[in-house]
Amino acid sequence: MTLIPLILWLIAAACCIAIIILARHYAGTKEEPKPVAKSAIALHFVSLVLAMAPYVAFIIYRHDISAAMRTWYTKVGWVSGAVLVALIAWDLWAMYRIASKAAEDQARRAKQHAEQHADAQPSSQPSSQPAGGENPGRSQSL
Repeated sequence: MTLIPLILWLIAAACCIAIIILARHYAGTKEEPKPVAKSAIALHFVSLVLAMAPYVAFIIYRHDISAAMRTWYTKVGWVSGAVLVALIAWDLWAMYRIASKAAEDQARRAKQHAEQHADAQPSSQPSSQPAGGENPGRSQSL
């Protein structure tokens, strides 16, 4: 029971670091960036839950933890919380970076596709409006 909060904290930190590694993997491809992987999003939610777990476990098991460890947990509590918040913020930034690169790439490909199809279409197409530029569905007022 004494090490449960520490083990949970290490697992939460490992999940956050795994997301950052996934982000580097996906953002590292210059040719065709991929959108944020569903596994990264799921792992982010898991890391959020796991980030709270050590503190809940400490509250639940505080009477079963030795006095020395309880004092140590109390001393490092704020620092460990700040580290996890920083890791989670880094995760969010990394996932945002992946998503923005993928969106920019998608917009670039859509623009290229539109330009290719605009060049391929003949410029002398018959007009769909009636002669004289009038619109028969609207009445004109004087």
